[in-house]
Amino acid sequence: MGGNQADVDMVLTQPTTNEIAWVQVKSRSSQAELDDYLLRFHNDGSFDRFFFICHSAPKILRMPDSAGSELWTAERIADAAIEAGLFRWLIERMH
Repeated sequence: MGGNQADVDMVLTQPTTNEIAWVQVKSRSSQAELDDYLLRFHNDGSFDRFFFICHSAPKILRMPDSAGSELWTAERIADAAIEAGLFRWLIERMH
């Protein structure tokens, strides 16, 4: 978790490349909030990648073309869970 880093929900390190990723997770967000966090990421400068993960938004979110930045919406999160073999695990937890 971000701990003392108010702007970061999670910091990930890719062990083979030592890339460090800033991860911000929101259940609901807006384009203005996405843009704000992207600006914070760029201003910080100590991370290689930025992930903005959001389950839902009142309008479609768009990540500006920016190297090392990714937007994961509900569809992408679901795809990743299925690809990782977590579908059955998720279903079991719903009961």
